[in-house]
Formats: sequence, structure tokens, C-alpha cells
Amino acid sequence: ALALLGVSLSVAAIRPPCAPLNVVSPYQSTWSCSDNLYDSWPTHWTGDIHAMYGMINVDGKVYRWMGPANVDETEGVGVVSQLSLAVSATTTTYKFMVGDFVNLKVSFVTPAIDLDSDEEEAGLPVTYVHYEVGTVDGFSHTVKVYFDTSAEHVVNDNGHEVDWTRVDTDDLTVMKVGTTAQDFASSYSDRIDWGYGYVAAPTNSDTASTMASSTLARSTF
Repeated sequence: ALALLGVSLSVAAIRPPCAPLNVVSPYQSTWSCSDNLYDSWPTHWTGDIHAMYGMINVDGKVYRWMGPANVDETEGVGVVSQLSLAVSATTTTYKFMVGDFVNLKVSFVTPAIDLDSDEEEAGLPVTYVHYEVGTVDGFSHTVKVYFDTSAEHVVNDNGHEVDWTRVDTDDLTVMKVGTTAQDFASSYSDRIDWGYGYVAAPTNSDTASTMASSTLARSTF
């Protein structure tokens, strides 16, 4: 005799306690542990703040989509509404509503699949931040998106001195930051204190960049 049992399963979407934003290694490991991306600062897996901040300007009105409110830096800035969070093996995707006229999709992508044939590319400690903006009300809008990251990602003590510089290429705007000392492999901390962090974007007329204090950069967006 043959008995067949059919089972229908409904699998809920993954909702981890912390969502990976920039996770490549134990040193390069930044997460969001809040329900909404704008509720608190992203953190290293140790719990230390690894600040990243995001805003969007729609027709001259600025809204915050990542990082907590800070009156000293972003007075008068609104906040988006988070609609969803989706986490897959290599990508964390947030969807937001900006006012009632624009939606914003932000994806943090750390490629790690199908790279077995290219060991050099597979070993690159890179995370891509990708934006998509769409109109909801059917009208055209002028939109600018802002992203920043702090030097907290490249030190194990926030009191350590850092240097920053530009290392642009023909087609990329590249900003580089790292400790002044660069004391290789001497740290016993779970956070790194040597090497460099880079932020890069395509060089074109739509891209603007600055290396400045968070107060100056955020308040002038």
C-alpha cells in the first residue's frame, strides 16, 4: 500500500533581530538593530555605533531615511515612513514612503555568490548601496539622495586620529579614510584599527561629495 500526504506550508518573510547593512567580515560588520532604519544608529556587531546617515530631498523638502533624529544637525528635517524590510542572502532592502508623493527603495548589496571562478573579485570587501525612486502621485519631482558614513568604521577607539583624502579615478569619485598610525595587526579589539575605508560613486554631473564634519555635511544638504 502507498500512502501520500500533502502538506501546504506558508513561509513567513525573514525578520532577523538585526538587518545586515555592510557585512563582509568580523571587522567590516555593520547592522541595523531597530524596527525602522531611522530609529537608531547602525552598529558594529559588538554594539558600538558605526554611524551611517541617509536623507532625501524632494522638491526642496528634506526627509531622513537612515539614522536617528539629531536637532543640532538636521533641524526641520522630516522623516519618511518605512513600508517594508526584506533580507536575503546577499541583499537587505528597505522600502519607504516619502510624504504622500514619492517612494524610495534602498538596497544594501554585498555580492558573494557565483564568484568562485574569480578569487580576486570574490575577496573584495565591497557593499553597494542602491537607490530607486518612483512617483506615487503621478507628477514629476526633483529628487536628491544623501548618504554618509563615519570614520567609526575604521577605528577601534573613537579617540584615535584619522586621515582622509581623495583617490579619484577616471570614472569614480573616491573618498578614503583610515587611522593616522596604521599600526598593523596590533589591536586586540573586535574592531579594526588599521586599513582604510572607501566611499565611491560614479563621477558625473549629478554626483556631489564632501569630506567634512557630520554637522556641516548634513546641515547643508
